[in-house]
Amino acid sequence: IVHLAKLAQAFLLADREESAQRLIDAARAVQGPDGHMPTDPESPVTMLHPHLYGAEGLWMWGSATGDQDAIDRARANVQWVWTHQLGSGGLPRAFGYLG
Repeated sequence: IVHLAKLAQAFLLADREESAQRLIDAARAVQGPDGHMPTDPESPVTMLHPHLYGAEGLWMWGSATGDQDAIDRARANVQWVWTHQLGSGGLPRAFGYLG
């Protein structure tokens, strides 16, 4: 569900705020206090690309609606990702999150 948060932008542009709100609420519901957003409820592995789609959706929603909580959650999402930065400076494709 996390990757679908990115669609908030399209829904907002199509004047479908209720649909966008449901996506954002679903993303908020799965986000942990450390910013982590599980990308597959049946796996301890988090794929970083869809994880960051969650941040994008939250940021877009927050920017469009003035929802500071969404912006703060987007920031926490990205900060969680940066904790997994590789020594080379890049990011892994996935991270096995067990916490």
